[in-house]
Amino acid sequence: WRDSRIPNEQRTLVDSDLRRMYFGYPSKVYRIAAEAIARTELIAPSIFEVGCASGYYSEALPHLLGHSINYVGADYSLALVSQGRAIYPTMPLMIADACSLPVASASYDVLFSATVLLHVKNYEIVIAESARVSRMWCIFHRTPVVSQTPTSAFSKFAYGVPTVEYAFNVKELFDLFSKYHLEIIEAFDIEKYRLPSLDEPVCMTTYLTRKML
Repeated sequence: WRDSRIPNEQRTLVDSDLRRMYFGYPSKVYRIAAEAIARTELIAPSIFEVGCASGYYSEALPHLLGHSINYVGADYSLALVSQGRAIYPTMPLMIADACSLPVASASYDVLFSATVLLHVKNYEIVIAESARVSRMWCIFHRTPVVSQTPTSAFSKFAYGVPTVEYAFNVKELFDLFSKYHLEIIEAFDIEKYRLPSLDEPVCMTTYLTRKML
C-alpha cells in the first residue's frame, strides 16, 4: 500500500464516486458508511479514520449525513497521505500504522476503519488499537467474512499492485470483538462475492460496534 502507483489509480475511482454522490446517486459503500455513523446518533462527532487513503470520507460523510464532522485521518502510505494533503489542505491527515496509532486512548467518539483489517496480518492488534483509541464507537467498514471456512489469506492485485487479503471466519472475528470489549450493535451487508478455493461466498460487511464499559 506504499506503492506510489496506487494514489492516482485509486483517486480516479474516488472522484467518479464523489461525482455520482453529488448528483444524488451515492454508492452503497458510501451510504452504509454514513448509515453506520448516523446510527450512533452523534451530531458533529469526532471521527478518527484508520486507512484514510486520500481522506475522501472527510468529504463524503458530511454530505450524506447532512451535518459536519470533526475528522482526522491516518494512513500507512506517505504517497496517499501526501495526495490527501494536496486535495484537502486544511484536513488533519497523518502517516501512521494501524497496529500502533500515535493517538491517546479514548480520544475520538468514533474509530472508523474502512477496508483495513483484510489487508493486515496482525489484524487482532488493529482491533485492539481501534478499541483503545475510540471513546465509544468502532466501525469496521467493508470487512469480508465467511461462516464455515477458517480465516484465510489470498493474494490479489489492488490497483495493479500485488496485495494480501483476508476473509475472516465470522465466529473468530466476533470473538476478537468480544475480547476487546466491543459489542456488535448492527451489521450492514454490502455485497457477496467469490474467492478462489472457497466453497462458500464471502460477505462484505460493515460492523458498528460499541465499547462495553
